[in-house]
Amino acid sequence: MGQIVKSGECQNSPKNAAMEEIAIAIFGASQDDIRELLADNVTLHLADGTQIEGSEATNLYVAQHVRRGFDLLKIDHAITHGRVGAANGFVSIEGRQNGFSVFVEFVNTKAERLKAIKLYGF
Repeated sequence: MGQIVKSGECQNSPKNAAMEEIAIAIFGASQDDIRELLADNVTLHLADGTQIEGSEATNLYVAQHVRRGFDLLKIDHAITHGRVGAANGFVSIEGRQNGFSVFVEFVNTKAERLKAIKLYGF
């Protein structure tokens, strides 16, 4: 695991801070899985149109294909409104920088579990 730079914009919004932590968890801030964040019927949407259904399949896909050892993970923005959230930034892996964005739909407005995740640019 490399360096993580948070946006610094989430001090007054616990829900935005939670969205930032979701992005960090997806990209692998630790070796823990993201299963506790996922609703049982979560859907993972990928930029190429692929959809992955269910918490086990989503967790497995993220562990095998999204998480990589990164040098730097920088979150530019993390925002939420109602039952949706988004985060963007870039991840540097072996010196190559890639921009990313993560959009989520929460099961409820408390943002306790994820109903859908859309990943771009990982």
